Amino acid sequence: MTPYIGVGYRYLNDNSHRKYIGGYERKSNYIYSPIGFEFNIGLGNKWFIKEIMEFDYFWWGKQKSYLSDTDPGLNDPSNRQKQGYGLRGSLALRKQFKIVGFEFGPFIKYWNIKKSTKEILTFYGVPVDFAYEPRNNSTEIGIMLVFRF
Repeated sequence: MTPYIGVGYRYLNDNSHRKYIGGYERKSNYIYSPIGFEFNIGLGNKWFIKEIMEFDYFWWGKQKSYLSDTDPGLNDPSNRQKQGYGLRGSLALRKQFKIVGFEFGPFIKYWNIKKSTKEILTFYGVPVDFAYEPRNNSTEIGIMLVFRF
C-alpha cells in the first residue's frame, strides 16, 4: 500500500455550441489535491493487480461561459467556484518488463461541485441579470491503457 498526496489541475472545454443549437462554449479550470492510496498485489513473474482509491479535495475553480456564442449582445461571465470534491477509483492489471511496463483496466472519476459565485450578466453593456454556474456533478467511466518507460 502506498499513500500519496499532491496538487492536481483539471481543464475541461465543453463545446456544446458545436453539438446543438443554443449551446455555448464553457471552459472549466479546477485546482485540487488528490489524496489516495495505491495497492499493488504481486501475482508473480512481474505481474500485478493495481488498485487506486482517491479523494480529490477541491481548492478553487473558474468557469468561463461564452454566452456571446448564443447572442453577440451578451457578455462572457467568469464565475469562481469555491466548494466541491472529486472521487477516483481504478483497477488494473499491470506487467513490468525490463525497460517498459503497461497497465490496463477500468476507471471511474466523479466530481461534485457546488454553486459558483454570481457575476453580472449584461446585454450590450447594460446589466440585465446575474449569471452563475449551478451545483453540478459529472461521472467519467472508461478503460485505461498506460505505458511506462
